[in-house]
Amino acid sequence: MDSQQLMCRALYDFNLTQLSIVAALEDMAALIGKVTDLSPEIRASLTRHLETVGRNCDRSCDAMYSLMNEKAQAD
Repeated sequence: MDSQQLMCRALYDFNLTQLSIVAALEDMAALIGKVTDLSPEIRASLTRHLETVGRNCDRSCDAMYSLMNEKAQAD
């Protein structure tokens, strides 16, 4: 495998990992919504933290794809 193929494979694996993280975050958000013992403040705080993790995942993906695009344009 050449370096381009390796980078594409790494991005593919990275993308699968990110999708798994997002799916887990969505499941956790649904669970938080169903837990009745939580106060509205705690529920809102947990939801905000999950949203922050989701945004950071999105930024990580964007950064990885930007690096890949820059590398491809340099070649």
